[in-house]
Amino acid sequence: MLRYPDNSPVPNTSRRQNKLPVPNVGRLLLLGLCLGSTFASVNADEAAVPAADAEVDCMGRVLREAESLVLSFPGTEFRLRFRGPAIGMRGEVTSGEGWFNLRIDGAPKPRVDLANGPFDKVLAEGLDPEAVHEIRLVRRNEAWQGVLRLDAFVLPEGGEFLDPPEPRERRIMCLGDSITCGQGTEFIPPYAPAGSSTANAELTYGWQLAKAFDASVHLVSYGGKGVIRTWEGKTDEVKAIELFERAHSDLAEPAWDHSRYQPDLVTICFGTNDYATGFVDHDTYLTAYLKLVDRIHDVHPEAKILLLGSPMLAGYAPDKAADLAGILREVEAEVHRRGGQYVRVYIFGDYAGTDWDSHPTGPQHAAMAAELVPLVREWLDW
Repeated sequence: MLRYPDNSPVPNTSRRQNKLPVPNVGRLLLLGLCLGSTFASVNADEAAVPAADAEVDCMGRVLREAESLVLSFPGTEFRLRFRGPAIGMRGEVTSGEGWFNLRIDGAPKPRVDLANGPFDKVLAEGLDPEAVHEIRLVRRNEAWQGVLRLDAFVLPEGGEFLDPPEPRERRIMCLGDSITCGQGTEFIPPYAPAGSSTANAELTYGWQLAKAFDASVHLVSYGGKGVIRTWEGKTDEVKAIELFERAHSDLAEPAWDHSRYQPDLVTICFGTNDYATGFVDHDTYLTAYLKLVDRIHDVHPEAKILLLGSPMLAGYAPDKAADLAGILREVEAEVHRRGGQYVRVYIFGDYAGTDWDSHPTGPQHAAMAAELVPLVREWLDW
């Protein structure tokens, strides 16, 4: 069964071509020039499918704008199947930059880098026009590094979009800060330069955990944020419980419709930023964390909720890590006292990156996910 990007079922499963209204001739000619000789004959017979269409399997929390999708959260994945010699995509990077991992027919390709502004980007060309191809595109970065609007995927004349791959049945949601986003996962000195381009959401513990169980995953995460305050100690910026309600990480409205994605497992990995400027007030933090857990349970009553300690604090501030762990266990005890058995705590050891950056590296994220696999397998019977 075909599904919308939010995994809700779509009744019409027909294949289609020429889905979009034909843009103006000037834009089509520009697209042809951008895509090279393969797209040189772009005209009214091009095959284009809107990003929000059923032929696109989209995994991740996105904001719909008509037939376009706005990407602010990290880790969003797009999967498409098609026949044709090439494929491209259209849209606009509205702030910062956009970076994607790309696979064509299962083979990894160079990273897709999008600069600020409109784009008509070739993703693959020189393909067998008669064969069935599959593209897999994963957004690497988060909101403060870049936000983009994806309008459509495009095939040259004669191309055909096919039914997308089946959506994954198991579902995970990961709430958190820059750790969950994947900040610095490719920063392993001296083999990688410093900077935001080393962020790669697909290397995070959440993504790796999802891959272990062939599950979908939503990374509802934002660098620098916490349960009660930011890494700078600010209490007037978006907090975890507010972030949880958003379709766009920087916008309070429109709110995310929680019915669009019902996870089997929710992980929460906040705390690193709350403790950045000192210890938290115990009662204030406990109350706020409980409120977050209660809200998640309200909208996802069947989900298990796994509270995670901070792998960064465990490395450079073990006293703060222990304080956070104590509060998490109090949250678990309170939920159990009420009769709920849907909350557990797991405390990571030291995964505090390198001497140059305390964010966990990709290999450290993989080790974190490996620690969680037995717990999740037993708890969810996966």
